[in-house]
Amino acid sequence: MWKEIAALIAKDFKLDFRQKYAVFATLLYVLSTTYIAYLIFKEVSDRRTWIALYWIITIFAAINTSMRSFGAESPHRFWYYAQLVRPSSIILSKMIYNIVQMVVISTFTFFLFRLLLGDPIADDLQMFLIVILGALGFSTSLTLMSALASKTSNNTTLIAILSIPILLPLAITLITATHKAALGTELSENIGSLSMLLLLNLLTGALSYLLYPYVWRE
Repeated sequence: MWKEIAALIAKDFKLDFRQKYAVFATLLYVLSTTYIAYLIFKEVSDRRTWIALYWIITIFAAINTSMRSFGAESPHRFWYYAQLVRPSSIILSKMIYNIVQMVVISTFTFFLFRLLLGDPIADDLQMFLIVILGALGFSTSLTLMSALASKTSNNTTLIAILSIPILLPLAITLITATHKAALGTELSENIGSLSMLLLLNLLTGALSYLLYPYVWRE
């Protein structure tokens, strides 16, 4: 199974490497929106505004990234995959690949925010942990949404509709945890929010793994 996952991840990487515009489009979106925020605010001293801007831009970057997960795959190609690999290998490879992409994009956005809009975060190490957990949550949730939307003709709209209610509890928890990290709260006092993030990631990952075989059969 892990050989199948590794082969599928390598395939996705090669496809994205050939179509560099797909990856750089997301990075350009992050760069342009952050620069617009910089032109408007110059420097964001208010922590709540900084946190809100960061997660809004990151969430829409995650949605944009997830659209390529299954949207770029043709139905005929999935029939071909069905003869070679298990459905669990497909969904796990997509989740792992999206996690790597989202960690890179979220980290890039964080450092870009620090460069252009200031750094109101008191505990950078704790913030980086939150960024990783957020990338995991976005990837596990949106990969399944992309799989469901790929079965329809209007998959871009469906991803946006399905993802917002799914991401809402994750976004609220991320904002709460980030605000505590910005204030320099001890890790032990923020463990409740971090545990909730980890639990949400495990739940969405498990649901994606269990439900995707049924989507595959359709």
